[in-house]
Amino acid sequence: SADLQDPHQFFGKKIGADRTLIPYTGIVKYFEYLGEESPRISVTNEGNSTEDHPLIAAFISSEENIQNLDRLIEINRMLANPDEVPGDQPASLVAEGRVFVIITCGIHATEIASTQFSMLLAHELATTDCKQKGFILDQMVLLLMPSINPDGNIMVTDWYYRYLDTEHEGSMMPYLYHKYAGHDTNRDYYMLNLRESRIVNAV
Repeated sequence: SADLQDPHQFFGKKIGADRTLIPYTGIVKYFEYLGEESPRISVTNEGNSTEDHPLIAAFISSEENIQNLDRLIEINRMLANPDEVPGDQPASLVAEGRVFVIITCGIHATEIASTQFSMLLAHELATTDCKQKGFILDQMVLLLMPSINPDGNIMVTDWYYRYLDTEHEGSMMPYLYHKYAGHDTNRDYYMLNLRESRIVNAV
């Protein structure tokens, strides 16, 4: 794990530096790289956005938990429906299972820092040799979604780079950043009309 490239190395630029944004397509490639190279990370495509960009999820945990991920997901689903679990099983399932924690980033496309930071967090957890962090990874599975509005993220980064080094650098887009929802997708989580909110709800 220590040989894994951090995102600064992977892209050849410092993440979070002034005038630097990694487009969502690049972020997906970095997470796919981590999923292929790190035994602590499993990356899945949970479905495509309104404009057909993948909403990916990175399961991050200890190597043992990732190897046993299907079973841990099954236990989690069983404990979410305890009325369907025989009376003598819940305690053993709790002992065998792990806590699942979800972090979703970028529901507002212009609040772009969390999407950029998600790569740094994933790399840190994939490579850390800190005993405390290792203990946490043994006890839980982190489900990290680097953007749940990728269409808007792509619009924002495309707009920024289009006007970089011009008099209009840093100007706001003159249009909204979701094809149907407009401003953002979080108003839809009680109706589930949009692909994005349906995907996150399913996750």
